[in-house]
Order: sequence, then C-alpha cells, then structure tokens
Amino acid sequence: MDTPTASINADEVRRALSYYQGLPGRVSLMYLQEAGARPTYTDYGTSAEELERAIRDVVKADIADEPLGIYLRGTTVAEGVTGRGTSDDTVAWIAFRADLDLGKEGGPASYDDLFAVFDTANVPTPTYWQHSGGGFYPTWLLAEPVQHAPEVENLAADIEAELRRAWNAAGYTSGVDSCHDAARVWRLAGSVHRKNRDRPITSTTGKFSGELHTFDELRRQVPHRERPKAWDGRRSDPRYGYAEDFWKTYRESLRNCIDRGRGEFRHTFFLAARNGHRMVNLGLITPEQMRDHLLQLVEHYWPGMGFNGDDRQHIHDALNNPIERGEHAGALASPWVLKTPPEVSAALGSSLTVPGQTLPQAPAQEAQE
Repeated sequence: MDTPTASINADEVRRALSYYQGLPGRVSLMYLQEAGARPTYTDYGTSAEELERAIRDVVKADIADEPLGIYLRGTTVAEGVTGRGTSDDTVAWIAFRADLDLGKEGGPASYDDLFAVFDTANVPTPTYWQHSGGGFYPTWLLAEPVQHAPEVENLAADIEAELRRAWNAAGYTSGVDSCHDAARVWRLAGSVHRKNRDRPITSTTGKFSGELHTFDELRRQVPHRERPKAWDGRRSDPRYGYAEDFWKTYRESLRNCIDRGRGEFRHTFFLAARNGHRMVNLGLITPEQMRDHLLQLVEHYWPGMGFNGDDRQHIHDALNNPIERGEHAGALASPWVLKTPPEVSAALGSSLTVPGQTLPQAPAQEAQE
C-alpha cells in the first residue's frame, strides 16, 4: 500500500509571508525535524527580497528534510533575537489567531460541529481560516499592524477566553488551545503537517471573508474576561496543568466506577473532594458547581453500596466543608497520585459522561481564563 503524500504549496507560503512585508522587526521561522528534537530557528527581514529568500528556503527545507512541521511566529521580533524569543521580544502584531482542535475526545467531532459552536462566540468573523492539520486557526488579520503592548496581549487572551466560554457552554471539555502568548508559533500556511508521517497533510487556508480588522474594532466586539491575578496574560497559569491533569484522572476514575463497588467509588469521590478547590481557586468552576458534581456522583453510585457509618460521615464532611479551601474533615487519604504529564484537555462544568450513562449537567459557567 502506498504511503499518502502531501506537497508544499509555495503560493500559500508566499501569501502567508507577504502579510509581514514592510513591518518593523524580523520574521521568525521554526523547523521541527522530529518529536522532542531541538527546533531549528531562522529569521528574515521584512523586505520583499528577504521574504522571497525565506520562501525559497522553506520550499528547499521541506523537500530535502521533510520536517514534522514548519512554524511561523505570529508576531515580528526584535533585531538580534535568537530562537523564538519571548513575549518581551515582540515588535508588532499582524493578526490575532485562535487554535481550535477537531476530533479530539471531549471536543467537536466534525467540521459542522466546530463551526456551529464558533458561531455562538462573541467574536467577529475571521478574515480567513487555516487548516492546521488537526483543526483550524481562525485568523483576524489587521488592516494596520499594532505595536506590542500589554493591552494587545490582553485582547488575545480575551479572544481565547471567549472561545473557551462558548465551547464550555456547548458542553465541550476540549478543543480550544492556548493562543494568547505573543511568542506563540503557528504552522506555516502551505507547509506540510507530518506529525503523523503516515498521513501528511498540507496546511491550507480558506473561508476568506476579506474583512480586515482594526485593533479598536476588535476590542469593542470581544468581551473582556476577568482572569486569575496570578495569570500574567502571556502564558497559562502553571496551576492549570495540575487542574487539567486532575480532571483527566477523575474522568478515568469515574468510568471505572461502573460495577466496581465501594472501593472504586471512594477513590473517585475523594479524588474530587480533595482536589475540587484547585478548580474553584482558578475560577474554572464555582464551589456550588463542584458540590453539585459530588452530589451527582453520590446520587448516581450510592444505591446498593452499603456504606458504613464512617464512610457516610466522611462523605457528609466532604460535601459540607468549604470546597474552595480544600478542607474536608475526616476524608480518607486518596490513593491516587497524578503522575502523567498535564494535557490540555478539559474545562469544568460539562456533563459527566461514563459509558452508557450521563450524569446531570452542572450549571453553565463562564471559564475565567
């Protein structure tokens, strides 16, 4: 059986790089040869001649090296920056983008599902959509580039937060990836996506609206979302990794509750009871919603388990002590240890689904990113 092939599209590469022409700063490109390998970075000036040189280099590297991916930083960087640089090395923004996944567990399963939930978000129509290989980048191209500043990063963060709110309201627990960091790199349009070398995909652009945006227009149309004080607006609060890892482990444990008896229930219940405050403290869910999750779990699995007096007291304490402070008097130590690396996977507030059964959905909650 022949291995599927995909080809670099030089015209799309040229169009993607042309948006940077004449901007202050430099264009930063990244080549990833293999998973876990150290990426190779290079940068170019923004003149037409320099960008044509970049196009030739990209096409040559794709043919000769067949990298897993070629990435373009979404902002220009200052002179003398090595590698990708940091947010503070940013000079100008040419667009705002979002990263939406398709077909992953807990997220939209089809193109129609993804675009349907996107239409419920309070964001303007994108200038274009780019196929990333595993989803799409809706892109709001600016009529004039804007100088890097905290308020620009805040708008990028608000776009992400509004999309997460819409996904959460639709019952999805994944599908919106981090997109607010000025140092973020994005798959270069027209390049080949080879993360799965057996199924390479050319990253293409489409659904052009032709509408260019100004910063002020976007700022008026995108709601401002309050975020935890510990989050600096550039990168995810490191506590999110633990919270997301907890939610993934909890859902796996929840699925194991079926016909597994009291011991598995206790593991699952106290995993939630002893860690729910982490989600509350991050603003992902309210104490009332977390308590509702615990109540639903008890009501769903309690019958017929024959809990003794101590078990009943522990569960009572967990349901009635302050969830937001993680104080659960008498709760047994959880045997679960979170060892797997964090995965961007879930926002709380969705229905709890186990094979063949669904627990009642918790009240809608706007995730505060």
